[in-house]
Amino acid sequence: MTWIPIPGKLTLFRVEKEGGRRARPDAFAVSRMEVVMPVKRFFLAGLAVYVTSVVSDFIIHGVLLEADYEATKSLWRPDLQKLEWIFFLLNLAYSFLFVHIFGKGYEGKGVVEGVRFGVVIGLLMSLGMAFGTYVMMAIPLALAVKWFVFGMIEYVLIGVVISLIYRPERRPA
Repeated sequence: MTWIPIPGKLTLFRVEKEGGRRARPDAFAVSRMEVVMPVKRFFLAGLAVYVTSVVSDFIIHGVLLEADYEATKSLWRPDLQKLEWIFFLLNLAYSFLFVHIFGKGYEGKGVVEGVRFGVVIGLLMSLGMAFGTYVMMAIPLALAVKWFVFGMIEYVLIGVVISLIYRPERRPA
C-alpha cells in the first residue's frame, strides 16, 4: 500500500500486481477501491490518542504507581518535574505516529482491529521500556511488571480509540 498525498485528504491505495503476476518490475495496477482518510479525521484521531495517553498516564503514574515511585524515589532525577514537558511532546509525537501506523495496516475490522493493534504496539513499547529499565536500573521487578501490565492496558485502549475514530471514506477509484 502506498500513501499518495492530495490536498485535504490522506489517500491510501492498494497496489496489486497486474493480472495476478508481475509482467515487468513496474507493472502495477491500483485496485478498484480507494480508501481516503480526511486530514481532519487523522488529526482528530491523533488528538484523541494524545488525550487518552495523557489521562491514562496520569492515572497510572500519578495515582496507581505513586506509592511505588515514593518507595524508590532515590532512583529518580531530582529535577524530574522540570523535565516532564518532554513526556508531553513524546506523547504528542507517538499519538500521531500510532494513527499513521494504524492507517498503514487498516483492514476495516473495527474495534477488534484496534485491540489487535494495541496488543502489538503494547508489546513493542512496553516490553523494552519495563524490562529494559529493570535491567539497567535497580528498580523492583514488581514495578517493571506493573509498568508492563499497565502499558499493555494503555496501548490496547489507544488502539480501540483509534479504531473508533479512524473510519476512512471508501469510494470507487
